[in-house]
Amino acid sequence: MPPKEPPAAAPLPRVRPYTLSILVMPNQANHLGVMHGGHMLSFMDMAAWVLAARAVEPDQTVFFKAVTDCVWSSPIRAGEVCNVTAKLAGVGRTSLRVALEARAEDPAAKVERDVCRSVFTMVTAGDDGLPEPVRLAGRTRRRPASGRAGRS
Repeated sequence: MPPKEPPAAAPLPRVRPYTLSILVMPNQANHLGVMHGGHMLSFMDMAAWVLAARAVEPDQTVFFKAVTDCVWSSPIRAGEVCNVTAKLAGVGRTSLRVALEARAEDPAAKVERDVCRSVFTMVTAGDDGLPEPVRLAGRTRRRPASGRAGRS
């Protein structure tokens, strides 16, 4: 008997990509004028949170859980604009995977280049802080919002 094929994955919900644009300042750079990696992770975390929060029901709280490979292809310098684009890459039982791409823009020279890529895992949690099943926005009955602010 041939092995059973796994069930087809459900299509991802339509969540428009989110782009966070921030001017890299000298206090975010090292002595060579190159932005510290921790600032990039912070920018990516913010972009991932906005996208994940938009994807779930209003009463769900979204938290950062993990980062998968943060791979740099080019430095980004003070005075350049860092554009981080977040796109929904997958939905699990209690988590969402967010693909992130960062690009550097030199506004004066009118040039852009790839800088960094990563995938962040965001989880949904209840009031007790424990993971709870993802409820995608617009796909389930809405419960009244509890007034909880999402956290990153």
